Amino acid sequence: MRVTSKMMSEYRRELDGYADDAEAFVSSLLAASMEASPDASVAEMREAVKDAIEDSIYAFCMQSADLAGSMFRQVTEGEGISADWVSEDTISRQKLDSKVRYYADVLKGGATEASKVKFRKDCAALSKYYVHRNAFENMIQNCERQDIRWARVPTGVETCSFCFMLASRGFDYRSKETANAVRHGKHSHCDCIVIPGVRGETVIDGYNPDAMYGRWRKCAEAISVDPETPYEDKRRMILNEVSKRDWKWLYSDDPHYFSPIAYDPEWKDYEKDTATLLSRNGFEVDPIKRSNAERRPDFYLNGLDWEMKNPEHSGYMPIWNQFKAAVFGHGKSKERNPQSSRLVIGGTRSGMSLDEMEQHVLEVSNDFKDAFPEIKEVLVINKKGIRRIKR
Repeated sequence: MRVTSKMMSEYRRELDGYADDAEAFVSSLLAASMEASPDASVAEMREAVKDAIEDSIYAFCMQSADLAGSMFRQVTEGEGISADWVSEDTISRQKLDSKVRYYADVLKGGATEASKVKFRKDCAALSKYYVHRNAFENMIQNCERQDIRWARVPTGVETCSFCFMLASRGFDYRSKETANAVRHGKHSHCDCIVIPGVRGETVIDGYNPDAMYGRWRKCAEAISVDPETPYEDKRRMILNEVSKRDWKWLYSDDPHYFSPIAYDPEWKDYEKDTATLLSRNGFEVDPIKRSNAERRPDFYLNGLDWEMKNPEHSGYMPIWNQFKAAVFGHGKSKERNPQSSRLVIGGTRSGMSLDEMEQHVLEVSNDFKDAFPEIKEVLVINKKGIRRIKR
């Protein structure tokens, strides 16, 4: 079955509508309560909040569960899966109480008008989150109960790196346990939804888990970590690398996607080639206009400034010279004036492999007690891929 873009957008729109209504409902109730009882104690305000959120759960969370049920039935019937749906209230009242108490800390020591507004906004946003979470949890519970596979589908706009990892697995899950070795469900600002389906059969417009997993592999390879590592510390290293890439590249259903670059007209062809390779590896390249008056980095990569060097020859000394030029500039200057603490070294001119470039970068770092401490991070890149080296 094909889950169309129209089905997905309508589902998200209705779900967001219920969530927005819940937020407005709780905010309005709390504003009226605070106006009617301006001298209420912190404990009384907490109870008023819990009552308001309880009402919103009954009014809006159950609607979100029923909406999820409608999507569930469309997909399971389309795939010929015999299944039923049960809508439940999945919101933990213990966690609700803990969250309200946490938000109420802002009121301690005397509630001001500003602290009351913040308390009200935080609690209203919590009710919005619960609407999304109830749809999310109901979909998982109904799939899990009937041994139906499901996929976690993000929009990519606010998706965290952990959600990206889970989403890249496609219809690989039958339970929460298989979905996350470290428990990680619906969190604040999470834009993921759960869709049931059959692996190899169900297709969701705009969602290509194979392409996403390919990008997960690229991020892992950049830091020399096995993409299937079972070790939590190694997986977190990959997640950190994912967080540094362009989200449009991460989530595009086009495996050949790269963001366009407005090349600096002064760049030489090999510099353009290096920038293009960076874009194809998930970096949004924003050139910085060159100046004769001052030394500047060459571009921003996803918002961080980087200097670019492209050695003409292979070997240790050409790499050492790139560090020298990055710190001192060309010529015989003895003034340390690095353009950036981050350095990209391209291999398109020299023909050096990633292993060669990485080895020479590490040798430069270890030789002479590191003659270039200003350079904190290096990316080496060629047509085969990219490596990140922290110094």
